[in-house]
Amino acid sequence: MSAQQASESLYNCPAFSINAHGWGPCQLPEQFEGLPFSLFSRDDNLGMIIDVTQSSVVSRGEGLLGDEEDSSFTVVDNTRSSGPHKTKLLHTKTARYSNTNTNTWNQKDKTRSLQKKTPGVSQRRNYDIFHIPSVAIKSSWTSVCQIDFSDLAKLSTKTIPTASTLAECGSYERYINSYDRISVQKPVVLNSYEESGELSFVSVEKDPFVEQVSSSNVANVYTTDVALAHLMVATRSQLSWDLEVVKDSRGIFISHRPGVFDQYTVNETSVDMPTEEENKDNCLRKEVTSINRDFVKQVVGEPIKTCKFPSPFDPNAQNIPEKLHRMYRYRKFGLSDGLVMLVRTEVHGEQIRDEKKQTEKEKEEKGLLLQMYAINEWCDRTPPANRWRQKLINLSGYPLTEDMKNNHFRLSKWGVQAMLAGVDVVKLGLVSRRIMKSIDLGHVILGVQSFSLDVFTKQMMLNEKNMWAVVEHFVKLISKQEDGHYVFLKDPMKGLIRVYRVPDEEVIESDVSDSYSGEYDDEYDEYDDSENEGDEEYSEEN
Repeated sequence: MSAQQASESLYNCPAFSINAHGWGPCQLPEQFEGLPFSLFSRDDNLGMIIDVTQSSVVSRGEGLLGDEEDSSFTVVDNTRSSGPHKTKLLHTKTARYSNTNTNTWNQKDKTRSLQKKTPGVSQRRNYDIFHIPSVAIKSSWTSVCQIDFSDLAKLSTKTIPTASTLAECGSYERYINSYDRISVQKPVVLNSYEESGELSFVSVEKDPFVEQVSSSNVANVYTTDVALAHLMVATRSQLSWDLEVVKDSRGIFISHRPGVFDQYTVNETSVDMPTEEENKDNCLRKEVTSINRDFVKQVVGEPIKTCKFPSPFDPNAQNIPEKLHRMYRYRKFGLSDGLVMLVRTEVHGEQIRDEKKQTEKEKEEKGLLLQMYAINEWCDRTPPANRWRQKLINLSGYPLTEDMKNNHFRLSKWGVQAMLAGVDVVKLGLVSRRIMKSIDLGHVILGVQSFSLDVFTKQMMLNEKNMWAVVEHFVKLISKQEDGHYVFLKDPMKGLIRVYRVPDEEVIESDVSDSYSGEYDDEYDEYDDSENEGDEEYSEEN
């Protein structure tokens, strides 16, 4: 026997069986007897036991590391996932069926969103401007309390105060009925009336009429419709604002600092606030304010009707809108617990039927008292298909709906002012720029919409019981305090109003945002991140 044959004889072939009718062994081996098993078919899909490439599995350590293994052990996955490729293909397929113009506007919005998220760009600085206190809070101020918006929204009074007119002062003009027939096809150019001066709202403390009647105890609380409107619908505000409150032997005076409310806000309740570039030098607020002045001046004309009492303001004084011929109605409202509030309101004009259709009785009677405002279209980022000139053809209510979304707080205040004045009709002028990208090229009136007082207040979803309950809550709060000077401050970052006691010798500084030049960036970061410090500064004492 050769050496090769000797080596082959040393290997013994194991026993095996041949399954002629199927596959697998014919008999179960001894070492597998008694073990549980599960039947399966060839058609069943066998999944993998574990995939070490999945980050979720690796992070949890499922099936990889036992409890006794070293916790410092890590698994490095260098494989490239196929997920992004699938997403890219999906977006490519979707983009094939999208409109070209829509893609263009979506790209602009996407670029703008990326700019907002980028720290250090102009949008961040614009955010800082809108989220700083309207007044500089000093350490000498004493915190009285803080009231959350959620608590104010729950307030309600059983009865709505009745109103009576104490006096009517000033003059007013007649509305030109032809402006009700303006259409998109035949717009009217909005003229500029800079000679009329800027809109201004004189505080109640500087009102000569209030100063005269307050000595005779006509009321307990004195205010203006502008200041009271801020308080009544405070829960709808987003930006910071403040009211000055003085309590002395004459009563309680709720007013505003000079020049604070002389300009209307822009897109305050919108999810997309104007950028610093769009609102350079506060141009948007100046634009909407001047539009309201020009619109009211343009749509009224002769004759001029004078009230029983002359205007309480000197027409030669600065910042007095005497050239606009407004009627000042001083109205009394009876609150609970014997409190009486005197409110100075405004009426912008009256409307009568065409003289040809008037009866002799109607000519002698007073016409419908009006308040008139203007809403404007300014945003160049709006797609052409959604601009007013296109939408007004078929959807007359589109501009108001859009403005309610973007400027709900401003419109709500207008509704409150109309309610306090007791006017019959509210007119809204629809104003748009001639060229959307330019303010200097002028504006046009696309239409005028008229609403009765009840309809307009319902459109603004005003709850009179809640609004008057809010007023009574703050009035009673100050009534319990000592005589002195107080400030109602809407917190710039939270939905609440803080009440401070200001020392008598101190003068409240002007609006912080007016002098903003970037030096508040670091202060804003500290204010935003350290909530605990803010809560300690604004502690509530009930």
